[in-house]
Amino acid sequence: MAPPPAAKNFQQHQPITTGLRIICESYLPNTCLRELLQNADDAGATEIEYVLDTNTYTHSPLLHNDLAEYHGPALLARNNSVFTDEDFVSLSKVGDSRKRHDVAATGKFGQGFNSVYHWTDGPWVYSRRWLLFLDPHQRWSRDTQEPGGPAWDVIANSDCLEIENHLKTFEAFKIDRTQAMDATIIRIPLRTQAQAKISEIVQRETTVEGIKNDLEHFANEIREGGLLFLKYIRKVIIRIDNNVVLTAQILATSKRDSETREQLPKDFVNLYASSTIRTAQDLFKVVNLAIEYTTKEEQRVYNYVVQHAMMASSGNEEMDKWARERKLFPWVAIAAPLIDSSVDYAFRGQLFSTLRLPVLTHQPVHIHGLFSIAPDRARLSSSGQSPGYEDLATKWNQYLFTHCASAAWVKVLVHQSSNALDEDDYRLWPRADLSRTDIWSTLDDSVIDLVIKDNLSVWRAINGGCVTFDQGYFSCTDRETEKYATALAQANFPVVYLAGPLFLRVKERAACLARNISLLIPGVVRDFLRKEGTSSKSTDACAELLEYCLLDARKSGLGKKQGSAVFADLGGVAIWPTVSGPPTKFPNSQPLFLPRDQAEMQLFMKAQRLRTLDIDRLSPLVLSIILENLENLASMIKFRTISDLSVDWPSMYPLAASSNRSNDFPRRLERLDDLISSIWMWINARSKEEKLKNFPSSLHDQMLLPINNSRIRRLCTKEDISPTLIVEKSDLLAKFLISATSQNPEAAPPVLDTRLLAPEVVKLLRKKAKIAANLSMTSVDELEWFLKWLAGSKQLLVEASLQEKDILLKHLERLVRDQSHSEQLTPDIARWMKRLPLFRKSTSVAPFE
Repeated sequence: MAPPPAAKNFQQHQPITTGLRIICESYLPNTCLRELLQNADDAGATEIEYVLDTNTYTHSPLLHNDLAEYHGPALLARNNSVFTDEDFVSLSKVGDSRKRHDVAATGKFGQGFNSVYHWTDGPWVYSRRWLLFLDPHQRWSRDTQEPGGPAWDVIANSDCLEIENHLKTFEAFKIDRTQAMDATIIRIPLRTQAQAKISEIVQRETTVEGIKNDLEHFANEIREGGLLFLKYIRKVIIRIDNNVVLTAQILATSKRDSETREQLPKDFVNLYASSTIRTAQDLFKVVNLAIEYTTKEEQRVYNYVVQHAMMASSGNEEMDKWARERKLFPWVAIAAPLIDSSVDYAFRGQLFSTLRLPVLTHQPVHIHGLFSIAPDRARLSSSGQSPGYEDLATKWNQYLFTHCASAAWVKVLVHQSSNALDEDDYRLWPRADLSRTDIWSTLDDSVIDLVIKDNLSVWRAINGGCVTFDQGYFSCTDRETEKYATALAQANFPVVYLAGPLFLRVKERAACLARNISLLIPGVVRDFLRKEGTSSKSTDACAELLEYCLLDARKSGLGKKQGSAVFADLGGVAIWPTVSGPPTKFPNSQPLFLPRDQAEMQLFMKAQRLRTLDIDRLSPLVLSIILENLENLASMIKFRTISDLSVDWPSMYPLAASSNRSNDFPRRLERLDDLISSIWMWINARSKEEKLKNFPSSLHDQMLLPINNSRIRRLCTKEDISPTLIVEKSDLLAKFLISATSQNPEAAPPVLDTRLLAPEVVKLLRKKAKIAANLSMTSVDELEWFLKWLAGSKQLLVEASLQEKDILLKHLERLVRDQSHSEQLTPDIARWMKRLPLFRKSTSVAPFE
C-alpha cells in the first residue's frame, strides 16, 4: 500500500527582495562606491569613472513603459574591463558569487555589488553587447519572458528604437551600440520618492544632493590613499555631469616599480593558489608610488613607498585552514608617505583591506592586510575580546599585525635608511605614545624588537648615516642634549636622538631582550674623542664638545678625585681653545693657563699662546665647571702666577729676552710702556693674592723696572750698580731730585719712573725694597741706601745750587737724627757721607771739595 501524500508543504523560500534588504542592512550606504571600485579591480580593470548624471531622459518608446521611472538622475560607474558570461551568472546568485572560490578576487562575500540597492530598486549593467535590467521586485519584468533580470543583445538589435532610447541614458560616455563595448557600465537610477514608498528593499529616497555628498567623501578617501593597495586600478575619475570633481592616477615612476606592481597579483596567485604553499618562501617586495590628484582648483602629487609582505604560512595549521576557507591570506603592506609629497592635509594613518576601512590608527603609515573584517567593512571582526578568549578571527588579525605588518614595517625602515635624510628622521616609525588599547597600537614593540634582534642599520644618527643598535649611542631628544647635536655630528659621533616615548620604549624593549643599550653620556664621548680626535672639527664645535664632555663634572656631590678624573679623560684630546687659534690638548708636563678675566687674557696674548686658554671660546658653564674643580687640576689647568712671568715676559717684552748684560740700563721700548704699566698692576694683584714676601728668584734677571731717561733695568741688579731711587711727588726732595735727574739724564743715577706705575705699585716696591736688598732700590727716607745712591750721583750734587744743597743736608740731618741708636751709623754710612760734595772746609780756597 502506497504511503499517504503530505497534507501540507512548508518549503523554505525567501523573496529576493528580502535577501537584498538583509544585505543592505549589513552594509553602510556609502559602501556602494567602494564595492564598485573593488569589483572593477577584481575584474582586472585599470580605470574606473564615476559620473553623477543629474539629467532626466524622456525619450520613448521604451522596452517597457514602466522603465520610464528609471530614466531620471543616476549614478554611473564605468570601468575598462568586460562583464563575462560567468560574471552575469554570478550576479544572478545573490550571496553566492563565484568570488567565494576565486583566490585572486578581493571580494569574499559575494554581496558587494548588491550594496547598490541602498540607492536604487533597479540597477542596469551594460557590457560587451549586453544590456541587463535588474528588477528584483519584478514590477515590470514580470511582463517579459525573463522576469527579474532580462537582458537584451544591443548589437543584434542595433536598429531597435526602444533600445536606442535606453542607451541615451548612457550619454555620459561615448558608446557605439553597433560595436561590442570593451568596458562595463553600471547605471544606478536614483530611487525616487514614489519608489521608496513601495520598495521592499530600502524605503528611502535617494537624492542628487545625497549622492554629491557621498562622492565628495569618496573623493577624500581616494586622496587619502584609496589607490595604494588595489591590484590593477591605476586611475579614478569622479564627475558630476561634465564637471570633473577629481582625477586620481598612479604615475609611472620607474620601469622597475611598474613591473613590480604588475607582478604583485601574479605573485599572490602563485603563492596562495598553489597546493605547495607550506613549502613556499615568504615574499617581500617594495614599490615606490607617485599618485597625482587633480581637481578644478589644483594638482598635487603624493609619493609613497609601499612595502608588500606575503607570508607563506602563519605556522598554525588550524588557523591557516580557517583563513583559506574565508579567502584570508597573510598578505600585508605598509604605505609610508614620503616628505617630497605635496601633501595638503594632515596625514592620518588608516587601515586598509585592499580598500580603505573606516578605522583610524593614528600611525604614520597606512596598513593594509587581508584582515578578518565584518561584512559591512566597518570594523575588524571579533574586536575587543578578552585576552585568552580570542577566537580564530581575532588571533588571525593579531598575527597579521604583530608578525606580518611589523616585518613589512621594518622593511620600510631599512629601505628608507638607504635614501636621503628625512626632515624628521623618525616620523615613519611606529608611534610609541598611543593608548595601547587597539591591536595596532602596540606595533612599536614588534618593530623595535625585530630591529634590535637583527641589529639592522636603521637608526638614523646625527652624523648623517644609519647605524645598528650596537653601533649607536641613544639619547632622548630634549633642549639640553639637542644643544650639542651639531658639534657631535661634526665629531662624527653616532648619536641617535629619539623622542621621549620612543626612547623609553627602546630602552624597555632592549631590557626585555636582555640587550645592553649604549646611552649618550659625557664619558662615552670623551672615550670616542680620545680615539678619533678633533682635528677636523670647527672651533665652535670643539667648544660645544668640551662643554658636553664636562657635564658630569658639575653634578652635585661629585668627589674631588672624580671631578679631576673627568678632566684627565680629556688629557689627550685637542679640545681646549687657546689664544693661539686651534684647540690644543694638555701639554705633557705643563698645565694650561686659565686667564682670570679678559684683561689678563689680553695682557698675556703673546705669552705662551699654546698654553693660554681663550676664555672667549669657553662657555660660561665650562668656566664655572673649571673654577669649581680648579684646586684639583694643578697638573692640567691653573691660574698664572708671578713665577710664570719668568717665561712669559721675554716673549711679551722683546728687550727682556736679550742676554747682553753689558748695558745695565738699556733704553726702553716706549711703544710698550703701557705694557709695563699693565704688567706691574698684574704683579701687584698677584703679590697680594699669593702673599709673597719677596719676588721669585726666577724674575730677578727680568727687565721689568722702568727708570729715568726712558730706560729699564733688571728687577735685581749687581752689587756694584747704583741702586734705583724711588721718588714720588709727595717726597720733600721730589722737586729737586726730579729736576736734577732730568736736567742731566746721562749723568743721573737710576730713578724709578713712577709715571708708568700706579701708586699701589710704587707702594709695593717700597715695601719689597725694605726686605729684599737684592732689589737695589731705595727711597729718600732710607738713609743707608739713599746715601749709596747719592754717592753715585756726585755730578748732580756738584751742579746743585747752594739752596738745593742746604735742603739736601737738612734732610740727611733729619735722617741721622732719627736713627734710634748712634751705633747704627755704620762705617759705610760715614764713608759715603764724607764723599758727598756737600760740606764746606774752612782751610780750603774753594767753598767745597
